[in-house]
Amino acid sequence: MLAMAYYLSVLPGDAGNPFANANLTADCINGVANATNPAACGHGMGGTPVIPTCTGTGTAAVCVFNPVTVFVQPDPYPPSKLSVFVYQDDFPLNGEQDGGGGMGAVNTNNEAGLGHFNIILYDDAGGTGDATGQMTYDMFNQPLVNSLAGTIDPVSTLDACPISKFSRSGAADPTQTGITGTIVTCPTFESDGLTPSPLAGQAVVANLMVGRYGVVATPGADRIAKGEEWLQTNTLDGQKAHDSFLRVQEPSYFQEYGPAGFHVAIGFANPGIINARKAAVCNGTDPTIPGITSCGNTVTGMVTTSRMSRTPDERLYSSGDNSSFAFTQCYVSFGDPDGEDFAFTKCDSNGSFTLSGLPDGDWRVTVFDQWNDMLVDGLSTPVRLAGGATTDLGQIATNQWQANLYTKSFFDQNGNGIQDGSEPGLTLVPTNIRFRDGSFSNFNNTDLTGNAGFNEIFPLFSWYVVESDTARFKNTGTHVVYDAGGPSDGSTCGGTTGTVCGNSAIGANMANTAEQIPVPTNLRVPGAKYCAVADCVTTGGSGSTGRIDPPWVATEGWQGFSGQNSFIEFGKKPFVTGETGGIHGEVIYASTRPFDDPRLLIHTSWTPDVPGVTINLYQEGTAADGNQSLTLVDTTKTSSWDDWAQGFNPTSGLPNMN
Repeated sequence: MLAMAYYLSVLPGDAGNPFANANLTADCINGVANATNPAACGHGMGGTPVIPTCTGTGTAAVCVFNPVTVFVQPDPYPPSKLSVFVYQDDFPLNGEQDGGGGMGAVNTNNEAGLGHFNIILYDDAGGTGDATGQMTYDMFNQPLVNSLAGTIDPVSTLDACPISKFSRSGAADPTQTGITGTIVTCPTFESDGLTPSPLAGQAVVANLMVGRYGVVATPGADRIAKGEEWLQTNTLDGQKAHDSFLRVQEPSYFQEYGPAGFHVAIGFANPGIINARKAAVCNGTDPTIPGITSCGNTVTGMVTTSRMSRTPDERLYSSGDNSSFAFTQCYVSFGDPDGEDFAFTKCDSNGSFTLSGLPDGDWRVTVFDQWNDMLVDGLSTPVRLAGGATTDLGQIATNQWQANLYTKSFFDQNGNGIQDGSEPGLTLVPTNIRFRDGSFSNFNNTDLTGNAGFNEIFPLFSWYVVESDTARFKNTGTHVVYDAGGPSDGSTCGGTTGTVCGNSAIGANMANTAEQIPVPTNLRVPGAKYCAVADCVTTGGSGSTGRIDPPWVATEGWQGFSGQNSFIEFGKKPFVTGETGGIHGEVIYASTRPFDDPRLLIHTSWTPDVPGVTINLYQEGTAADGNQSLTLVDTTKTSSWDDWAQGFNPTSGLPNMN
């Protein structure tokens, strides 16, 4: 007998009991046997190795598995807390909280907390990609709320956070009702409306489940009604949401390196407040920037994308224009290098900006954007002004946090795999991005012109898999263009000896399509046409990053890096009469099930697929005795995902069954 070791996992069926029962008993964590109401308790997952004891050798060996004991942790687990601080980021505007420096009352401090901001938590299901939904209830099935509500200030004896204690309409106290799941930061003043609150801009969310959450802050309805405009200045690693990772019994503070702080600190700037300071600066009455007597200078520039070269080259290049950031609105703030900002403007549609009426001196320009995809983190551009002149900063190349993928599905009337001028786009074609294990990262559908863009995709430094639906249309070919890094097509190509960029239309100022190290012939996609120019108007040769994959390639492997842009264009045609697209599907590892009825089950985004499962195809018929017969027609296995990322099965040469 061959000795083997196994692992036994216990998946409890009662894990959700505390949530479903709204934690009817608080003593479950002491064990079910000690609980007041054992039926309200549950257990977590557990497991243990199963190791055999063997006697004898060779074919005479006899192995007996040893008895095992599996321990499972009673739940509910001790809940977690999440602390959030929303602050005014303009002294200086740098994506960081620069507290202190003020005089007198708490709310006169620089970069004070901002009350009446709404906090939204998105469930990231422990990974990157599209969130599964908004969190509105806590671990004990109670609506989320700012647990600082009603905190008494020991100095003033007033309520330092006078907001709703119960964020649910119809709560026991009718004066403390709100909107279910609403989390509001503590206001600027305490309950008397006069005393500055030390908790202004803060929120602590209690009784949260363990997990990874995306924390988003937005101005409250009262601020919007007053006409206030608040623009978010910072991010953790791109996008509005700040990621926060909560462990079991996470405290109400975060400590990783150095002193403890908030789990999430989100900065906002108000253009009206910033621009209102300029008059005092220019007439010499501003208390932090004295001595200014006139303001006659002008600054202009254009915000572009900073592009990384392919390693080991470590040079950076400007993209040449704002095309790569066309999906977002850029902002420009101007001020003291280590003090207040006092001039603000928004870029035009080309990324250009102008700031006028500025004083002589050494100053700082900070660039950020609508979707927080431009890297700030203290980065700025210095500028020296004098003599009432106009200073052109030229191209301000700004680092992007994440990567972009642009896809299109089009009616390929001539079947050549590229979109010719008269060929229309196809609407509402599902186009998704998966991880290599089959779980989903991002969902999308094509728009009225056939485009489905994916901006701000996290650079995993690993492969994603891009798929386009084939239920309505069959593939005719897929035009693929990847970004080789370095100077972009249509730019000055870096203006440096030894740099190379392409001359395509699809990648102009977006990507470098010049491939200096072409893929060896024996490693190329079978049947694909490699192009000398990435637009692939004519095929043959190599030297570009463009190619046209054959119709049987159902999926594409894609990897993006920060500031890069890639393109996939799916050529499609309707099925002709009597033609089918074959059979395709997927086997899902259903670790969680959203529905009890199997007929209603869907592929939840976080669940992976199972590779290597044998799939048999049978043809129904009638046997000699009149009963139904089944004849095996074909057999295959679900893909290994390494193959699936390539889009074909190298053994059969046929599309994978996913």
